[in-house]
Amino acid sequence: MVGGRTAVAGFGAGTRGVRELLALQARIARLLFAEADFRVLALDQDAALGAALDAWSRTGAGDVAALLRAAEPFSRTGETLALLHWLRALRRARPQAAPRVVGVSPRETGAAAYDAVTAYVRRAAPERLAELASHYAELRPTGAVTDHTRRYQALRGRPTTWWRRRRVTRVTPGRATRRG
Repeated sequence: MVGGRTAVAGFGAGTRGVRELLALQARIARLLFAEADFRVLALDQDAALGAALDAWSRTGAGDVAALLRAAEPFSRTGETLALLHWLRALRRARPQAAPRVVGVSPRETGAAAYDAVTAYVRRAAPERLAELASHYAELRPTGAVTDHTRRYQALRGRPTTWWRRRRVTRVTPGRATRRG
Protein backbone atom coordinates (compact mmCIF):
# COMPACT_ATOMS: atom_id res chain seq x y z
CA MET A 1 0.00 0.00 0.00
CA VAL A 2 1.27 3.46 -0.81
CA GLY A 3 2.15 5.17 2.48
CA GLY A 4 0.66 2.32 4.51
CA ARG A 5 -2.84 3.79 4.88
CA THR A 6 -3.36 6.13 1.97
CA ALA A 7 -7.06 6.67 1.34
CA VAL A 8 -6.96 9.22 -1.46
CA ALA A 9 -4.40 10.19 -4.05
CA GLY A 10 -5.15 13.17 -6.23
CA PHE A 11 -3.34 14.56 -9.18
CA GLY A 12 -4.09 17.18 -11.76
CA ALA A 13 -2.32 19.39 -14.21
CA GLY A 14 -1.71 23.09 -14.62
CA THR A 15 -2.69 22.61 -18.25
CA ARG A 16 -5.57 20.32 -19.07
CA GLY A 17 -5.69 18.14 -22.14
CA VAL A 18 -1.93 17.77 -22.63
CA ARG A 19 -1.45 14.27 -24.00
CA GLU A 20 1.75 13.52 -22.07
CA LEU A 21 0.19 14.54 -18.75
CA LEU A 22 -2.94 12.51 -19.45
CA ALA A 23 -0.82 9.47 -20.27
CA LEU A 24 1.14 9.91 -17.04
CA GLN A 25 -2.04 10.28 -14.98
CA ALA A 26 -3.51 7.15 -16.57
CA ARG A 27 -0.31 5.23 -15.82
CA ILE A 28 -0.34 6.37 -12.18
CA ALA A 29 -4.02 5.42 -11.89
CA ARG A 30 -3.31 1.94 -13.28
CA LEU A 31 -0.49 1.52 -10.77
CA LEU A 32 -2.68 2.62 -7.84
CA PHE A 33 -5.50 0.28 -8.83
CA ALA A 34 -3.32 -2.71 -9.66
CA GLU A 35 -0.66 -2.44 -6.95
CA ALA A 36 -2.08 -0.32 -4.12
CA ASP A 37 -5.67 -1.62 -4.11
CA PHE A 38 -7.30 1.71 -4.89
CA ARG A 39 -10.97 1.26 -5.79
CA VAL A 40 -12.44 4.55 -7.00
CA LEU A 41 -11.59 6.68 -10.01
CA ALA A 42 -12.96 10.16 -9.28
CA LEU A 43 -13.21 12.25 -12.42
CA ASP A 44 -13.60 16.03 -12.57
CA GLN A 45 -17.00 15.55 -14.22
CA ASP A 46 -20.69 15.79 -13.46
CA ALA A 47 -21.94 13.18 -10.97
CA ALA A 48 -24.53 11.87 -13.44
CA LEU A 49 -21.84 11.27 -16.06
CA GLY A 50 -19.70 9.54 -13.42
CA ALA A 51 -22.64 7.27 -12.60
CA ALA A 52 -23.18 6.47 -16.29
CA LEU A 53 -19.48 5.65 -16.75
CA ASP A 54 -19.59 3.48 -13.63
CA ALA A 55 -22.64 1.63 -14.97
CA TRP A 56 -20.79 1.04 -18.24
CA SER A 57 -17.74 -0.26 -16.38
CA ARG A 58 -19.98 -2.69 -14.43
CA THR A 59 -22.05 -3.97 -17.35
CA GLY A 60 -20.32 -3.03 -20.59
CA ALA A 61 -23.74 -2.00 -21.91
CA GLY A 62 -23.83 1.07 -24.08
CA ASP A 63 -21.20 3.14 -25.82
CA VAL A 64 -18.50 4.49 -23.52
CA ALA A 65 -17.13 6.70 -26.31
CA ALA A 66 -20.56 8.33 -26.66
CA LEU A 67 -20.63 8.90 -22.90
CA LEU A 68 -17.24 10.58 -23.05
CA ARG A 69 -18.50 12.94 -25.76
CA ALA A 70 -20.72 14.44 -23.01
CA ALA A 71 -17.68 14.97 -20.76
CA GLU A 72 -15.72 18.14 -20.25
CA PRO A 73 -13.35 18.63 -23.20
CA PHE A 74 -10.24 17.79 -21.17
CA SER A 75 -11.60 14.26 -20.56
CA ARG A 76 -12.66 13.53 -24.14
CA THR A 77 -9.39 11.82 -24.90
CA GLY A 78 -8.05 8.49 -26.03
CA GLU A 79 -6.15 8.22 -22.74
CA THR A 80 -9.36 8.53 -20.70
CA LEU A 81 -11.12 6.04 -22.96
CA ALA A 82 -8.25 3.56 -22.66
CA LEU A 83 -8.22 3.94 -18.86
CA LEU A 84 -11.96 3.24 -18.67
CA HIS A 85 -11.54 0.11 -20.80
CA TRP A 86 -8.68 -0.98 -18.54
CA LEU A 87 -10.84 -0.43 -15.42
CA ARG A 88 -13.63 -2.51 -16.98
CA ALA A 89 -11.19 -5.35 -17.61
CA LEU A 90 -9.87 -5.06 -14.04
CA ARG A 91 -13.43 -5.18 -12.71
CA ARG A 92 -14.03 -8.45 -14.59
CA ALA A 93 -10.70 -9.89 -13.41
CA ARG A 94 -11.13 -8.88 -9.76
CA PRO A 95 -14.86 -8.64 -8.98
CA GLN A 96 -14.15 -8.77 -5.23
CA ALA A 97 -12.23 -5.48 -5.50
CA ALA A 98 -14.14 -3.96 -8.39
CA PRO A 99 -13.15 -0.38 -9.15
CA ARG A 100 -15.83 2.31 -9.25
CA VAL A 101 -16.06 5.51 -11.29
CA VAL A 102 -17.57 8.69 -9.86
CA GLY A 103 -17.99 12.26 -11.03
CA VAL A 104 -17.00 14.84 -8.43
CA SER A 105 -17.19 18.24 -10.10
CA PRO A 106 -19.36 20.53 -7.96
CA ARG A 107 -19.28 23.27 -10.56
CA GLU A 108 -20.57 20.92 -13.25
CA THR A 109 -23.49 19.38 -11.40
CA GLY A 110 -26.15 19.07 -14.08
CA ALA A 111 -29.91 18.71 -13.89
CA ALA A 112 -29.74 14.91 -13.81
CA ALA A 113 -28.11 14.96 -10.36
CA TYR A 114 -30.84 17.24 -9.01
CA ASP A 115 -33.48 15.04 -10.61
CA ALA A 116 -32.01 11.94 -8.94
CA VAL A 117 -32.24 13.55 -5.49
CA THR A 118 -35.79 14.73 -6.24
CA ALA A 119 -36.81 11.21 -7.29
CA TYR A 120 -35.32 9.80 -4.11
CA VAL A 121 -37.17 12.30 -1.90
CA ARG A 122 -40.38 11.62 -3.85
CA ARG A 123 -40.07 7.92 -2.91
CA ALA A 124 -38.61 8.21 0.59
CA ALA A 125 -40.30 11.32 2.00
CA PRO A 126 -42.93 12.77 -0.32
CA GLU A 127 -44.05 15.18 2.39
CA ARG A 128 -40.68 16.97 2.00
CA LEU A 129 -40.88 17.35 -1.78
CA ALA A 130 -42.31 20.90 -1.75
CA GLU A 131 -39.57 22.10 0.58
CA LEU A 132 -36.91 20.48 -1.60
CA ALA A 133 -38.41 22.12 -4.70
CA SER A 134 -38.24 25.52 -3.02
CA HIS A 135 -34.52 25.05 -2.34
CA TYR A 136 -33.86 23.76 -5.84
CA ALA A 137 -35.77 26.59 -7.55
CA GLU A 138 -32.63 28.60 -8.26
CA LEU A 139 -30.03 25.84 -7.88
CA ARG A 140 -31.17 23.32 -10.51
CA PRO A 141 -29.78 24.18 -13.95
CA THR A 142 -32.25 24.29 -16.82
CA GLY A 143 -29.67 24.43 -19.61
CA ALA A 144 -25.90 24.44 -19.85
CA VAL A 145 -24.36 24.43 -16.38
CA THR A 146 -21.95 27.25 -17.20
CA ASP A 147 -24.84 29.48 -18.36
CA HIS A 148 -26.79 28.60 -15.23
CA THR A 149 -23.80 29.44 -13.01
CA ARG A 150 -23.43 32.87 -14.62
CA ARG A 151 -27.16 33.56 -14.26
CA TYR A 152 -27.23 32.42 -10.64
CA GLN A 153 -24.19 34.49 -9.71
CA ALA A 154 -25.86 37.57 -11.19
CA LEU A 155 -28.97 37.23 -8.99
CA ARG A 156 -29.27 40.07 -6.49
CA GLY A 157 -29.82 39.05 -2.89
CA ARG A 158 -29.27 35.39 -3.63
CA PRO A 159 -28.47 33.12 -0.73
CA THR A 160 -25.13 31.43 -1.03
CA THR A 161 -25.04 28.09 -2.78
CA TRP A 162 -23.62 26.63 0.42
CA TRP A 163 -26.68 27.78 2.39
CA ARG A 164 -29.10 26.31 -0.15
CA ARG A 165 -27.22 22.99 -0.31
CA ARG A 166 -27.18 22.83 3.48
CA ARG A 167 -30.96 23.31 3.52
CA VAL A 168 -31.38 20.54 0.90
CA THR A 169 -29.23 18.22 3.02
CA ARG A 170 -31.58 18.75 5.97
CA VAL A 171 -34.60 17.88 3.79
CA THR A 172 -33.13 14.68 2.33
CA PRO A 173 -34.04 11.60 4.40
CA GLY A 174 -31.36 9.06 5.24
CA ARG A 175 -28.57 11.51 4.50
CA ALA A 176 -25.05 10.97 5.68
CA THR A 177 -24.12 13.19 8.59
CA ARG A 178 -20.75 14.45 9.68
CA ARG A 179 -19.93 15.27 13.27
CA GLY A 180 -17.11 17.46 14.45
